[in-house]
Amino acid sequence: MARKRKQSNTVRNILVLALVIVLLIVIAASYKSEQVPPKKDEASDYFAISGAAYFPSTGNGSTIKLTTLGFDITAVKGDANNVYVQCGMMEYPELVGDGTILQGQSVHVETYPNLELPAVGVGNEFYIEVALYSTEAEGEIPLILKQR
Repeated sequence: MARKRKQSNTVRNILVLALVIVLLIVIAASYKSEQVPPKKDEASDYFAISGAAYFPSTGNGSTIKLTTLGFDITAVKGDANNVYVQCGMMEYPELVGDGTILQGQSVHVETYPNLELPAVGVGNEFYIEVALYSTEAEGEIPLILKQR
């Protein structure tokens, strides 16, 4: 009888230990799934766009046909990794250069939005939003283009 009791105590101890291990795993998995990824910065705070130009420079004053759009992107808040750009009717975002822009560095980008834009306001200005995505920031940056 003493032998059976000793065996049942050992089995019970093993089951309790297994239950404790399973509970610890469930708690750890639950904690990990509840962690929120860090919030990304706004692209307009992290990047600067300059030197925007479009080609061909045709239009009738109230609209422009935007086939090619070129501009420089500068990382102003820090290094930017996995940088993608998208605007207009582009089906997918395109990788900018090798995907990395160091803080203070500018990279020239040419995109092919294939859009016809209406003029806004006075002076033949045209508005387009450029979407930027990176590991550190994402969002849209508005550009005002002037007809030449």
